[in-house]
Amino acid sequence: MSDSRLWCENGAPAILRQGAYHEAPITGQLLSTYSWFDCWTSGGLHGGNSTTWYHTFGDWIAPGYDGWGYVPADWVYTTGSFDADPSAHGLRHC
Repeated sequence: MSDSRLWCENGAPAILRQGAYHEAPITGQLLSTYSWFDCWTSGGLHGGNSTTWYHTFGDWIAPGYDGWGYVPADWVYTTGSFDADPSAHGLRHC
């Protein structure tokens, strides 16, 4: 972590959602495979068998949205222990 953000590799293209659940509107996408995330929150269960979602700004912005959104933790290449409590590692809760 640097500058209060989590910088790490991620899957791409990764869809960003307006809320931390799969049914939320798409706000953008991460096209890069190395990104930053400014905070985390709990939301819907995802493929990583977790409810942790990370917040960031997309490389592509969906029409009508500002490009900010949430990505499920299974698209962000962090460890399970990090995902269990990102605040313990210095990332603020959204």
